[in-house]
Amino acid sequence: MKTTQDLKNQLLAEGLTESHTSYFRGYVSRKSSGEIVPYKGRFGEGKALLTPNWQSSQYSYITYYLK
Repeated sequence: MKTTQDLKNQLLAEGLTESHTSYFRGYVSRKSSGEIVPYKGRFGEGKALLTPNWQSSQYSYITYYLK
């Protein structure tokens, strides 16, 4: 099982740069370290890393990695 740091390193190895982290309304399982999804939107194009929020079951974290 990959850790959150492994997922971050994978995205950085693809040449993407970390932009910022914010909340989004949705649940990410606490059993996983997170998941990578494609992103194309307001901030540009790249991928997003969804990670669990241990203080809430309704909001999780999204970190944007952009080209």
